[in-house]
Amino acid sequence: MFYTNALIIPSEAKIDARVGHLYELTDGEYSLIVRILDKFLNHEHEASAFIDMEEEIDLLEKSILSKAFRGELGTNDTNDEPAIELLKRSLKEKNEYMSSSRYVHI
Repeated sequence: MFYTNALIIPSEAKIDARVGHLYELTDGEYSLIVRILDKFLNHEHEASAFIDMEEEIDLLEKSILSKAFRGELGTNDTNDEPAIELLKRSLKEKNEYMSSSRYVHI
């Protein structure tokens, strides 16, 4: 196989002289490229999952706030944490996560 820029061309293909410098990939180089691309795609999927999770958290926060303002957040147990404390903790955890090295912003 040969490659130029991001294009991979089979060895038996006729090469136009205007293409430029072409190099034959060794099996090791090919495997390395595949591993790098697989790793990149895995990171992309993880980032996408985190983005979806962040959107779900935002919707949940809005829902909790909406119910809190309408007075619909009652408690059956006097030992339960107040909704505002839960919201504060949720926002704090979100901010800590967003500032951590695990958060990948795209």
